[in-house]
Amino acid sequence: MTKKLLATSLFNGEKPVAIIYTDHSKSTIPITEKDFTQYKQLISLSSKALAFLAKK
Repeated sequence: MTKKLLATSLFNGEKPVAIIYTDHSKSTIPITEKDFTQYKQLISLSSKALAFLAKK
């Protein structure tokens, strides 16, 4: 895991629809395990929301 940024692509099926990016580029504080856990939760919930919307 990098200590400066996280980036993830989101897909709707096989179609790419978003990139979620976060960083600490203007801070000397590295990304922590807590930051990473919250980021993974954001990605998980975003993916579930996209799947739900795709069914409508």
